[in-house]
Amino acid sequence: MRPRTSGGRDFQEDLLRQLLEAKQVTTIYLRNRMSLRGRLLHLDPYVLLLEPLDGTPPSMIYKSAIVSISGPRRGGGRRSFGRSGGYPPRPEGDRRPPPRDDPAPASGRPKATEPTSSQG
Repeated sequence: MRPRTSGGRDFQEDLLRQLLEAKQVTTIYLRNRMSLRGRLLHLDPYVLLLEPLDGTPPSMIYKSAIVSISGPRRGGGRRSFGRSGGYPPRPEGDRRPPPRDDPAPASGRPKATEPTSSQG
């Protein structure tokens, strides 16, 4: 008997098969920080085909490049923090300090001074 959730390939495969059979819209997050949204068309042991919602041609995605998979969006009580589910906005009191008024160069290095001659 196979465990209900495993850390391995079976868990990913089961989830992808459920999304494929239900023809649900899903978001797939890749290692290069891209996110792709669409419906699964086909999958095999190494790749999957994702049909984007905007009508562009299907994308072939290597399963080894997948970091995370999210199912369809739910209506109502879920908060969204941007298109790719990034970090929540910072609280109002947690702002960066204002820029300094001193004339330090932008690179952080002190300005080079001209050499002085000791002749004289």
